[in-house]
This record gives sequence, C-alpha cells and structure tokens, in this order.
Amino acid sequence: MRSLDDLLHAGVPVFGTWLQMPCADVVDIVAASGFGFGIVDLEHGSFDFGAADMLVRACDANGVVPFVRVPDAHVPTITKALDCGAAAVIVPRIGGLDDARAAIAATRWAPDGTRGACPCVRSGGHFVRDWARFRCEREAAAGAMLLIETPGAIGAIDDICALDGLRGIVLGPFDLAVAMGLDGDWRATAVQDKLERVVRAATARGLPVVMPMFDTDPAQTQARVAHWQRLGVRLFAIGTDKIFLSLAARSFLPR
Repeated sequence: MRSLDDLLHAGVPVFGTWLQMPCADVVDIVAASGFGFGIVDLEHGSFDFGAADMLVRACDANGVVPFVRVPDAHVPTITKALDCGAAAVIVPRIGGLDDARAAIAATRWAPDGTRGACPCVRSGGHFVRDWARFRCEREAAAGAMLLIETPGAIGAIDDICALDGLRGIVLGPFDLAVAMGLDGDWRATAVQDKLERVVRAATARGLPVVMPMFDTDPAQTQARVAHWQRLGVRLFAIGTDKIFLSLAARSFLPR
C-alpha cells in the first residue's frame, strides 16, 4: 500500500477525489479507476464518524491513501479522525497563524501537542501494538494538511508554511472566492492570483500542495492540471464522487 510520504512526495502527478457519499462501493470504483487518494469529507458529506471509519477502511483495503477533511479544528474531532486511521487530516477554515498552530498541535500527543492519547484505537492496532513504537511511527507518518481558503490565511501563508509538523497545503478555491465576495467564482483572476501565491510559498518550503479541480469537462481539467503542474503542484483532487455520478447520469439522457 502506498504511504502518505510516497503520495506527498511523488515525482509524478497523483490524482484523488472527494468522497462525499457513505458507500464503500464508491471507493472500490474510485480505486479501480486509478485514483491514488480519497478525501473523506466530514465537513460537507452527510455522514458521521461511523461512516467515515468505514470509508477509511475501504481506502485501506484498496491501497488508496485516506485523508479525512474534518468539520472543524476541535481537538476531539481531529483525534477521532486520526484514531480511525486517517493518513492525515485536512483542517478547514484556517483564519491565520494561530489557527494553523492549533490545528497542527491537535495532531500531536502531549507534551508536544494536544491530541488525546489512547492505545485502544484502530490506528494503534486496538492495543495489540506497543504504544511507544506506535506513537513514534504515527507522529512521523500522519499529521495536518491545512485547507487554505480565507484571505486571512493567505495573508499569513509564509509564516504558516514555516510551521513544524505541517504535512502539506490543500487549496480551497470555491470557499476563497466566496470569502472574497465573488460568489464562488473560483475562476476569477483575483482568486487564481492568490492561489498561485500560496503555491509559491508552499513549494519554496518543500511542502506538497493539493489542488482541487472542479471543471466538469475533462479537457478543461487536463489543461488546468498542466498549468498547476508547471507551478510545482503534483497532487490533484479531481471532482467528487457526487460530481462523477451526476455527470454520468446526465450523459444517458437525451438532450
């Protein structure tokens, strides 16, 4: 199975998608189609941690790296996601440097962080594994991916990218466009300029960047992928499971 480090530092483009439907069969299909990672969406998916746990297991079974986008940055929320086996958590609504620090701390156990400690969890082998060894391996392997989707976070992006323990950056084009008062127009030049600023700051620090792709036309998606590749992006979250299903369903209806 591909590890998080293999994924984050791949020298070639790697493609994943957002998992917003609580269905293991969808993960099977995504994996069989060649996707390398899945983002279990607890922020916008209409399911709870029980379903998220099932989707993480399905990812593991298919050799797909499982991320979990948590609904908030509360320590118990991040702890639950990592305990169930998320390779990394994607933390939304980072407003600035303090939010970024707190999110990263929530992925680390005391005395270095605020994550709750329990050996009887799935990621720890349900008490089968040695705790000290598990802690050392897990803190080196898992961690925080920060979702950069606010002007405040972009204003502090250089300092955020310098934080210890940060595993990578995920861009949030749609939310950023909403926050900028552009009604979700993520294609706007002002939005794209800010996204490029984040990519430059991250790549200067050697941090991987995940770029979501929302185009519904494959040719447009490929063109945008090529553009962001030239800027150093290697990880792309293409569409969502719901987008794939809706596009396929509509394609069978007469126009």
